[in-house]
Amino acid sequence: MWGIPHGQIPARPAYCRDMSSSPSEPWLGVEPRHLATFAAVAQTGSFRAAAARFSYVQSAVSQQIAHLERALQVALIERARGNQPLTLTPAGRALVRHADRVVQQLRAASADLSLLCGDSVLRVLAEPAAAGLAAWLVTRLAEVYPDVPVSVSEMASAAHAELLLDGRADLAVGSPAAIAAGLERHVLHIDPWVLVVPSDSSLLPGGQVGPDENVRPPSYGNPTPHPPQD
Repeated sequence: MWGIPHGQIPARPAYCRDMSSSPSEPWLGVEPRHLATFAAVAQTGSFRAAAARFSYVQSAVSQQIAHLERALQVALIERARGNQPLTLTPAGRALVRHADRVVQQLRAASADLSLLCGDSVLRVLAEPAAAGLAAWLVTRLAEVYPDVPVSVSEMASAAHAELLLDGRADLAVGSPAAIAAGLERHVLHIDPWVLVVPSDSSLLPGGQVGPDENVRPPSYGNPTPHPPQD
């Protein structure tokens, strides 16, 4: 029989509490709002910003995080001291990946039900340079959801993530520098941007471009999208 040698049983991590008296299914005490609040705290880095996202008072966020920690019997957040930002414990980092997925799945389910019942407008954000691609997307959405009205708002890609995470928009068309946690990206179009300069420009690596070189004109705004595979 194999086992751990006497005296070498690893100590319980400090962020894990004594679970000997906890229920066999601790998840039964977890509600979606607890996970949504925890995900917001992890994304924003503060209780105050998470409270503002859901129009809560800050004490409500603290209570929900405390309830989640009691239900799971782990410490999820290292409380900040002074002006230091809060950080997640190893248990918190493990949970936040699952919390993001659960919250997004519930939001998607709610949106699907609203669309089926005709209770909502599909809200699309589009950066100005992607107006042509957004127009194509609206046409495709109208084919898939013929009874659902679609609204399109133009704004820079940098503002998309906050509105999507806050539930103030459903889709966004743009070219963000990075994808925020809790969001998914699907490539709709790869724009063939090219550099065009005078043929005798010293900026060219090879010196000059001959008359037989195939220099394509640049593509500025409103590209014709190549539809993705269904």
